[in-house]
Amino acid sequence: MMLHAPTRPLSVGLLITLWSIVSIAPAAAQEWNHLTPRERYDTMQKYRQYEQLPEKRREKVDKRYERWQQMPDEKRQRVLRNYQRYQQMPPEQRQQFDRKYDRWREEKPRRKAEREQRKRKGDR
Repeated sequence: MMLHAPTRPLSVGLLITLWSIVSIAPAAAQEWNHLTPRERYDTMQKYRQYEQLPEKRREKVDKRYERWQQMPDEKRQRVLRNYQRYQQMPPEQRQQFDRKYDRWREEKPRRKAEREQRKRKGDR
């Protein structure tokens, strides 16, 4: 099972699996023991990929993981469910989703600027 779409930067799935490797907690070791050999292999491959990233990129991943850790359990469960739904989409549907997501990301700064401009006008 792939844990990320090829066009995406590191995914939530990768962050979750990285945690199971880099955490020193005994619970992480237990999680590792419950992984199938294929999941262990995929996790190690993703960890090696993480190690090869430039330092700034690794810092970004680390910050995302810290945000993930601080998320309430309910929100984390919702993210995982959504991610699993994404993983189960047929390739065409996933590509369509990715295109919509990319458009949303591109428009996000413009929408933020428009909101701030409306707010400034309202403050006058």
